[in-house]
Amino acid sequence: MSKSAPSDKDAGYKRANEISSSMLGMPGYADDSMLFVVRFANKLKTRLSQRDHDQFWKSLDAMTKASARPAEEFGGVEGRAQHVSELRQATLESVKDYPDLVQEFDHFCSVSRAQFKKYRGEGPSASSSSTAATSETS
Repeated sequence: MSKSAPSDKDAGYKRANEISSSMLGMPGYADDSMLFVVRFANKLKTRLSQRDHDQFWKSLDAMTKASARPAEEFGGVEGRAQHVSELRQATLESVKDYPDLVQEFDHFCSVSRAQFKKYRGEGPSASSSSTAATSETS
């Protein structure tokens, strides 16, 4: 199989650059918070062992699900807060050897939550047609 001519490669690079530039210009696609989430996830993938990486996401998923469940399932608000706190500690255990990841963890959770709400139509930048969704409280 022959290699692509240099002009074909240049055209491909140019097209990829155009697509990248247009996507970066879209609001909500590449704002600082989204890039933070992507960078944080990349740090996790490149620094952690596969075992720790898997444990991080498993613990984070459990923490997220627990915080969304009714407090009554945990015997009240304090019970849920205690359970979520324990899951948070388990999640942080996976990144304990990386101070920057530990330091950025809460910001990662906040930004991820905000992005999720935004794309579900519940965030502050949601359209006015979704007033029912924005009136819900977390």
